[in-house]
Amino acid sequence: MFGASYTGIATDYNYAGEHANARKELQKLYASAQNDGQRRAAHFATTVSYVHEGNLEMALKEQEKMYELASKINDSAAMSGDVATMANILLEFGKPDAALMKYNKSLKIMQDSDNSKQQKDLAERFHHSNLAQVALKKHDLAKAKKHTNEFKVQAEAAENRFQIWLAHQLAGMIALEEKDFEKAVTELEQTNKQNPYNLYRLAMAYKGKGDTYKARAMFEKAENFNALNSMNQAFVKIKSQKMMSNKS
Repeated sequence: MFGASYTGIATDYNYAGEHANARKELQKLYASAQNDGQRRAAHFATTVSYVHEGNLEMALKEQEKMYELASKINDSAAMSGDVATMANILLEFGKPDAALMKYNKSLKIMQDSDNSKQQKDLAERFHHSNLAQVALKKHDLAKAKKHTNEFKVQAEAAENRFQIWLAHQLAGMIALEEKDFEKAVTELEQTNKQNPYNLYRLAMAYKGKGDTYKARAMFEKAENFNALNSMNQAFVKIKSQKMMSNKS
């Protein structure tokens, strides 16, 4: 109960731009933690705060602390996830080569682990998604399409709704890069709308189409989604604010 309270207050501070105050609340959360799982949660929330602030170095340091806790008990799934989160942050901060190294490390941790073949296959499937996004950051559309298609085929074969949403997200991101805004809207309308980044992408697609009204409505939704302790919200809030301040 207290943990959720600290996290909620910290989230409010982050949205208000009071990041130092947010992290004071999260220090209380860490101090009250009774096990490493709760300590990991405090580190993750602190990572989100640093991303909100635009502090790449400190965000990565918090993720390293999470990784160290997972490595103490050789929790390969958690370790792989922590490294993948580092990659996501690096990618968002415009460092695709560094992100690629982390994505590769994340996959290798799973491949070298004693996890089931099913879990390893799933990690390899999501690696295609990660590679597609790295390729997009590097404007390599051919490679992005190749990995997106591979991910889509496997997601549809698995009949997994979340993965199919992600396949549409990747296709929408490619369409945005190609400035095919009609297709971008079609694809992004079939994504997970509980991800505020997809609302931002939809806004960009509508903006590209010249539909200012719908674009602004989506930018507002993305900015004001106010998800609790959300990395994707941290990624898009400042972007959405900048687009909202542009009246054109």
